[in-house]
Amino acid sequence: MDIPPPRAPLPQRGPPTPLTELVGGAPAQAPRTALPAAPIPAPVPAPSSAVPDASLAAGPEPCDTFERWIREDAAGELDRAHLAELRSHLARCTSCLESRRRAIETLAQVGRGLRANRGAAAPTARLRAQGPLARRRSLLLFLTACAGLFLASRSGVLEGADPRLWATAVGQPARVGEESLDVGGERRLLVRGDVLVVEPGGALQLDSGRLAARLGAGRMLVESSLGPRLRLVLGELALEGRGRVVTPDGVLDLESGALVLESDGGGTRVVVSTARGTWTGVQGARALQPEADFVARWQEPIAPTPP
Repeated sequence: MDIPPPRAPLPQRGPPTPLTELVGGAPAQAPRTALPAAPIPAPVPAPSSAVPDASLAAGPEPCDTFERWIREDAAGELDRAHLAELRSHLARCTSCLESRRRAIETLAQVGRGLRANRGAAAPTARLRAQGPLARRRSLLLFLTACAGLFLASRSGVLEGADPRLWATAVGQPARVGEESLDVGGERRLLVRGDVLVVEPGGALQLDSGRLAARLGAGRMLVESSLGPRLRLVLGELALEGRGRVVTPDGVLDLESGALVLESDGGGTRVVVSTARGTWTGVQGARALQPEADFVARWQEPIAPTPP
């Protein structure tokens, strides 16, 4: 068997042919030169008329919210923060400005109608709309006025009478507190708290616009010169007119006419002439009858009136 000769090695491949040679070659390009940079112009500010307003770009403000604020402002219930914003909006919105004018006119017409219908009830409504402090102040002023009117009516000022109480000594000097009141001297103006003391043989004449009284030997206290209101401690007191006298055995409210009170420490005798009024004692109140004569004691019932 013949052994074949060894094969010759394959030839080595050369480097690839450049593409330029296969295509036919391309002309050499000249080197590029850099062009100089063109200057950038500085920004020119646009005129104010050309700048768009942010508020306009966002569109007109909605008026729904401002309509509610307009109603609250007309009623006086809008707070300060919203009031400032509402005024700013009204400065540039004629529609809302007209709505506010109509709301105010409507409320004014309603108020005039309420005042015409309710009459005297309108001040009460305004008083209720105020705070509790204002209502208490108004109530206090009302009560003060009523008290002043009551005192004026009781003292006789409304009738043109002098409400002051004057004292004059008769027979012999009397004492008003620590001072002596001489006979024939000037009248003495009595005030609340004055203690009147008359010695036996003397008397003290009391006069005011509504009451005339004469105190014999005894003691009496002036509780109020307006009215007047007296407290008989001991002695005899003749009265005519209108006033109140407190005794150890009861209270006399004299409306008119004349009577005499006698208090000796053991009881109070009431001798009625033409008086009209009320006597209030331990047994309750009783109306004074003309020509009545009775003795009242604090610890005993009132004696019956003689026929």
